[in-house]
Amino acid sequence: MATGTKDRKKLKEQLGELTHTKLLAAQQRQWDEYRIQVTPWELATYYDQI
Repeated sequence: MATGTKDRKKLKEQLGELTHTKLLAAQQRQWDEYRIQVTPWELATYYDQI
């Protein structure tokens, strides 16, 4: 996904407002699902500290 301001504006123009909004929402959901995952390494390393 484009990260620069110009790139984001261009992408928004190309996709249209609704599609752009839905794409950003989907990417946010995907990021949220990824960031809340607990890896086996984290469990092994930190479980005893909880």
